[in-house]
Amino acid sequence: MNTQRQIFLIVVLMFLSVAGCAAYTAIDLPIRAERQADFFEAESIERGALLYANNCRTCHGIRGEGGVGLTLNKPAFRNQEPLALSQNQDLIRRTLLCGRAGTLMPAWLDANGGSLTANQIEHLVRLLTAPLEEETFDANGNPTNHGWLAAVEFAHNLNHESTAAVTGDTLPQIAAAHGIGEDAVSGAILIARLNGIDYAVDESGNFYLPYSGADEAMMLDPKADPIATGLLPGRALRLPEGATYKVQAGNTLASIAEQHGITPGQLRSLNPLFLTIVGDIADDTPLTGKRKLLLPPGTSYTAQAGDTLASIADAHDIPVLALAEDNGLDEDAAIAEGHVLTLREGTGYLVQFGDTVLSIASAHGLSESALRSLNELGPAEPVSDEVWIALPPINAYLVKGADLTEVASGYGNVTAASLGEANGVAADAALPIGKALHFPADAWGAAPSDEINPGTACVEHTVSSSAFNTISGADPIVIDEPNAVSTDVVILANDNDWTIVADGESREPNRSGVKVTAGTTVTFENVVGLHNIEIDGVQQGEDFEGVGETRTFTFDVPGEYRITCSYHPDMLAVVFVTE
Repeated sequence: MNTQRQIFLIVVLMFLSVAGCAAYTAIDLPIRAERQADFFEAESIERGALLYANNCRTCHGIRGEGGVGLTLNKPAFRNQEPLALSQNQDLIRRTLLCGRAGTLMPAWLDANGGSLTANQIEHLVRLLTAPLEEETFDANGNPTNHGWLAAVEFAHNLNHESTAAVTGDTLPQIAAAHGIGEDAVSGAILIARLNGIDYAVDESGNFYLPYSGADEAMMLDPKADPIATGLLPGRALRLPEGATYKVQAGNTLASIAEQHGITPGQLRSLNPLFLTIVGDIADDTPLTGKRKLLLPPGTSYTAQAGDTLASIADAHDIPVLALAEDNGLDEDAAIAEGHVLTLREGTGYLVQFGDTVLSIASAHGLSESALRSLNELGPAEPVSDEVWIALPPINAYLVKGADLTEVASGYGNVTAASLGEANGVAADAALPIGKALHFPADAWGAAPSDEINPGTACVEHTVSSSAFNTISGADPIVIDEPNAVSTDVVILANDNDWTIVADGESREPNRSGVKVTAGTTVTFENVVGLHNIEIDGVQQGEDFEGVGETRTFTFDVPGEYRITCSYHPDMLAVVFVTE
């Protein structure tokens, strides 16, 4: 073959190769691009499912069924009509970025104080607006998509790997609260020996009670949890002679006495100075747990660097207005260092962190010895902000510990019964303090915070939608009194609305009222989510405990009553009561 033919053949082959590549690209690239887009969408939805399980199920449930938060797994969000899809995604995106003012829904964007990036929020948006998928069903046989199946699986895995501990007293804590021993461990050893309790100290110096005897029979799985405090709530302990007690905020003389197996009268007789300081209080009066020192009549106070009138008033446990009036000052007057302020008779001083007897005495123009004598402090005894009271011999200190109801209250969608079932014990079982408990598979994680979103993340969302409509010039919500009187009234708590069903007829959610005669009993039913019943801003009873629960309320007094829910500010119904 000559050179010319070789060149021609090469050119033809090159042309065929380029043409073939172009044809392959034209045919395959759109298909590959579509597959890549589908793959990205599926991966994004699955990432959204993991984010949901970690962050959202606490309020909205592991299946998006709604709780404190609204229902998220619902047909309206799955609408794939372009305009509806765009509007839903914008709504969800804005809510995640900013939260919902006046509710428990916080802002989730990291730039707004949350914990999610903008990309992570987009993953959640895709999860919540993903359509149903063919031949994909949840555990109840309902149509769903792989995103919600993944969210449930992730939640189950999190619950399987997590545990809840039975909280309560440990011997080191009891020792520290009663000033027993040189430190918590030595004090715990003293209490254990006094009560014949087996104990051990590990190589790091940590005190613990190994399982033994009857206590071991109470363990759910001793091999999986070899070290725990082991004390059972309600057990009576003898404390070493000379034990005292550190008063905690909220304690009362009655509660201290009851837990120690003594009487309030015994506490009063042993602690005359303490009672002189706190004043004439009843046995059930809550104590502050703050150490106060007596000051002699005629004592003044010399302002220190950084003092304000408010801080001086707080330190002396008196109203700032009273301090200002006693010294001829305005309530917001600036106080210079060295300014001497008069203190009215009977004023005491709350010990602050870092104070010494000398520093307190000097600031009040007293001698150290005079302050020590008045407050029965020894010559070298330091002063702290802790309040300790004397105890008689204690032979029956009752160990405090949580029961399953208390443990369950810290978690969403968990009850004493479901927690007991998950751990193979009765709902009223007494379990050793420190015992780790497995979660039920459908637990929602830790109970949500009760912090209300102030709306500061995004200015345009600083109020709820109903309030915004009012202040922005939109028509406020006005519910007129109906003409007809109804006799059979049920008010349904739906996702984000109250719906009145009067004599079998449903009325417009959040926009309707009902008229009844005085003495009529109205039934409230929880259809979905977590709600409470507020009548004119006052909550009636506890929160609804579950779907389908009903409550009744009898309207005896004529008037107009607004029905709301503290969790969902847009929920509204009005009951008009006539004579």
